[in-house]
Amino acid sequence: MIFSQGNKGYYPGIDATGDVVDATVEGRFKMLLDATMFSHEYLISPDEIMLSSMESWKPGTPFTSKNTSYARLQLAGKAGSTGAPTSRLAEWRDTNNNRAVMLSDRNVGKDTRDGARSIHTLKDNKRWIGQMVCNDNHVEWESPHILEFDTKYGNVTTSDDNIFEAAGDSDAYMIHEGK
Repeated sequence: MIFSQGNKGYYPGIDATGDVVDATVEGRFKMLLDATMFSHEYLISPDEIMLSSMESWKPGTPFTSKNTSYARLQLAGKAGSTGAPTSRLAEWRDTNNNRAVMLSDRNVGKDTRDGARSIHTLKDNKRWIGQMVCNDNHVEWESPHILEFDTKYGNVTTSDDNIFEAAGDSDAYMIHEGK
C-alpha cells in the first residue's frame, strides 16, 4: 500500500503508466526490499523457518523463490487491457476490492488440484489450508484453495475460483516463482 502511494496507485511490478515492468513474484518482492518497505525476514513464514528448502535472502545475492513463503497474483499485459489474463492487472493497485485475492501461502503440493497443499496443511489432511490476502488488505484463513465465494478482478467475476489454476481456468492464479 505504501509503495502504491508513490506509484500512482500501482503495486510493485507495474510502473506509474500501467505497464508491467516485472511480472515475476521474485521481482515484485525484490522491488519492496530495494525500497526498504520491510525486512527480508518477513518473507519466510515462521512455520516454514525450519524447512531446509527455504533460505533467508542475503543482500547482494540473487532473490529466488527459496526466499519467500508466499505466492502472488500472476501479472501479464497492460493494466488498461481487457481479457482474463490482463484483467487481474486492474486490481494490482490500491482499489480496496475485498474480493480480489492478491497474495497467499504458496502451494507446496504436487499439483494445482487435489494435491495442492500449504505448509499449514496437516499431515493427514488432504485439503489445502492457508492464508489469503485480498486487495483491501484483509487476511482470511481459507480451506480449500478452490474458493466458494466469487472473486472479482477488474470487470471479471469468477465463482469457484481455484487460486493455483492456470489463467485460462481461473482468474486468480497465484504463482510462487517465475512467470
